[in-house]
Amino acid sequence: MPPKIFKLIFFSVMTLTVLSLAVTVCLLFSFPNPSEEAKRLIETCSTTWKLGFGAILGLIGGKTFL
Repeated sequence: MPPKIFKLIFFSVMTLTVLSLAVTVCLLFSFPNPSEEAKRLIETCSTTWKLGFGAILGLIGGKTFL
């Protein structure tokens, strides 16, 4: 994979991961007693940043072996 494409993919994944982590933290502090919709949104954002973190580790690990 050319370095430009790798950087683009890496920074895109990192941006989405940080954004979903920030939304999760903001929602957790904004709603002390969240509704069912807010709970689902928090869970979705929580899952998203965890998956993004795994993707970042996979990209870094895959890059070192190429």
